[in-house]
Amino acid sequence: MKKGSEYPDATRKKLVGEFLRNADKFLKSGEYDQALSEVEKGLELEPGNFYAQAYRDRITALREKHSRPGVTRSSPPPAAQAARTGLASAPPPPATHEGSELTEITGARVEEVPAGESELPDNREITELRDQIARDRATHETETQRQAEQFARNALEEELRQREEREQLKAAEQQAVAEAVAGVRAEAISDIVARAKEEFGKLISGGDAESAFRQIARIMIIDPDNPGLEALAEQLEAVTLASVKAAAGETKPAQRETALQSFGKLLRSAWGEGTPNDTQAEALAAARTRFAITAEEEKTLLTGIQKGIITEAMKDAYRGGDPDPETRAFLETLTRELSPGKADAGRGPATK
Repeated sequence: MKKGSEYPDATRKKLVGEFLRNADKFLKSGEYDQALSEVEKGLELEPGNFYAQAYRDRITALREKHSRPGVTRSSPPPAAQAARTGLASAPPPPATHEGSELTEITGARVEEVPAGESELPDNREITELRDQIARDRATHETETQRQAEQFARNALEEELRQREEREQLKAAEQQAVAEAVAGVRAEAISDIVARAKEEFGKLISGGDAESAFRQIARIMIIDPDNPGLEALAEQLEAVTLASVKAAAGETKPAQRETALQSFGKLLRSAWGEGTPNDTQAEALAAARTRFAITAEEEKTLLTGIQKGIITEAMKDAYRGGDPDPETRAFLETLTRELSPGKADAGRGPATK
């Protein structure tokens, strides 16, 4: 006999069905060894056939039962005897159960006990076999369903786990990018502040208080919480006060003009971009006191500074023709910021 793998699927299943039908016939006649032999042939072709395995187990159990001492095997049904003895006169074909479990498994027709007659022992055992196969199949289907559901649950849990891992990995990558950006930004700010402080020191040493003040303003914009700002402001104030004090002690007109020019530079630096902030206003108030700048002197200086700033802005705006609406709006804002009212509001008490 060929191996099961040597047959096409359809042919193999057909042969297995024939072996099981032959086994059913031998079982009905009480020939258990022959029935078992037919089932084994089917299993050789298809070892994993669930129904053939169940059929073999039941036939083996029946054979052992009838082989025990004291157990008398009943006579085979008349139809089986006629077939075995070759008698010409055989009883009419019995009724069949088309939908029975055994018919579904083997494709064979199963004899039904005629009404009014008692069921033969062998037929009862066949009935038990049918029932057992049905129970085995139900158990097998239930186990298969349970395994399928467990497989689906495992697959879902694995998918959720992988999704969680992907989300965690994405969050970690985003955190790493954010930390890298923050580190680069902090390094850049530190470098700019260091250069501004270095430039501030050079300007202070050279007596250029106006340019030194601009370096402080630059640091305030880039790093407003820098702890060194206060020390720089104090250093600038000390240098400015020293210059003011030296200039205020002189009474000559030329020296007074120098004091006004120094104050004018600070004034222009403070008002260069609009109304001075608090730090600039404090520096102007200190210089105003040390230089003994009167309100009239400051007003005259500031008016000239304002006109110069506005004039330069106008020239730049109209150099290429009529300015666009955005530039006009800037000029209007600048004019308002540099108006006399703004100047008076930004000025602290002056020494008369």
